[in-house]
This record gives sequence, structure tokens and C-alpha cells, in this order.
Amino acid sequence: MADNAALGLKISLTASRLAKIDGSTTVTSKAATLLRVGAFGQYYHMLSEQFGVVGTVDVGYQRQFVPAGDATGSGVYAALTPSIIFLPVPKFGITASVGSIGYDRLSFTSPGQPDNIAIKKTTFGAVFGLAQLLFGGTYFIGR
Repeated sequence: MADNAALGLKISLTASRLAKIDGSTTVTSKAATLLRVGAFGQYYHMLSEQFGVVGTVDVGYQRQFVPAGDATGSGVYAALTPSIIFLPVPKFGITASVGSIGYDRLSFTSPGQPDNIAIKKTTFGAVFGLAQLLFGGTYFIGR
């Protein structure tokens, strides 16, 4: 953590259920998996030797898989996430955050459609709250 900054690689895997409503208002849901691979940069402002606040910017590639032959999407993402950090020992930190500001772009292709037909989904927004509570761990090599 030289000069209160860090760079690193990030891999995340998220499993969720997607809801689909057809014309008769029937709701069906399918499992979905989102894989993200990217890089991040963090800036730390330590309030004490073991406690501080962190700003994280991460960018990368994402791919969404929906089993059962539905559309598969790929694209890019970027996010700005404020969090807090606790360092119980000098080389390991535990972080907690309650949301972020982000940008997502996914292009979906469907097995039953011609290759030139794709659905694009672009999202930009901020989501904060206890439903977004995330914990993470960081091992500092150069600290």
C-alpha cells in the first residue's frame, strides 16, 4: 500500500435468479451466473493504524450465463465503490461496503436468433443500502 494507493486484479462470480414476465403476467425465473474479470485501483485514507476509508475504481470484462439455452451476454463494466477497511494484522485487511456507482454494458445473443440480431443492455446508476452489503478481504504484498 505505497502512498495510500493499491492496484490489483479482481475476479467475481455472482449467482442470481432472473424473473421473466410473459404477456399473461406469468412470472418464471431462471438461474443466471455473472463472471467478472478486471483490474482495480484503490485509494486509502487511514483514520488510525488499523481503520480507514477506501475508494475503489474497478473496470473489466463481464460475461453472463443463463442455463437452459437462453441468451448469453458479454460486455464491460466500471464501478466506483466507497468502503471502510479494518486491518487486524499489517498485511491483511477486511473491507465492507454498502453500494456503488456503476456502468454496465452487455450484448446478448440468443441461440434461436440469427447472429446479426443482438440485444444490448446498458445501465448507469447508483445503488446504496443494506441490501448491497458486501464484505471482502485483501492481502497486501508490498505493505
